[in-house]
Amino acid sequence: RVLQVLGDYDFKPWQCLAEFIDNSVDGFLHAKRSDNAIENPEVKISLLTQRNEGSRVTIKDNGPGMSPETLERSCKAGWSGNNTRDNLGLFGVGFNISTARLSLLTTILTTQRGSTEWHGMRIDLRKLQDEGHFMTPHFSRPASAEEHGTEIILERLKTDQLAWLTNPQNRSNMKKKL
Repeated sequence: RVLQVLGDYDFKPWQCLAEFIDNSVDGFLHAKRSDNAIENPEVKISLLTQRNEGSRVTIKDNGPGMSPETLERSCKAGWSGNNTRDNLGLFGVGFNISTARLSLLTTILTTQRGSTEWHGMRIDLRKLQDEGHFMTPHFSRPASAEEHGTEIILERLKTDQLAWLTNPQNRSNMKKKL
């Protein structure tokens, strides 16, 4: 229920996407400060152009990725691994607000350089509500040792968010803001 309430927070879709970008930038900054700078840092956002049942939004970066433990903590409301002086995201709820605001199903995949697995979590708000718990199992899939980064896949987009995201004028304004 908490995640659904966070989804009622009045973030515009572009602000939700900006939150994901901020998280990626924080990862790039952390890597640089740790003397493991990412060459050619990149964040790609795949936006939908039409409204349909299978519409999705994908945000993918080539950042340092997260350990399975950090992935789990990052999905908890109120957790932040950031200090107050050097990072954009400070309070740990922006990710939760943004995912709950845009969609009912969020998949997060992450891998670190040298790992042979992508680690993932799938947050299905309907399922969590129906089952009455917040247990979200981990899953993994193979990765090459050269891969690194994080991917967020938003599915079952909320009707009002889908309408906003597919509106050409909103898309144009969003590109300018981001």
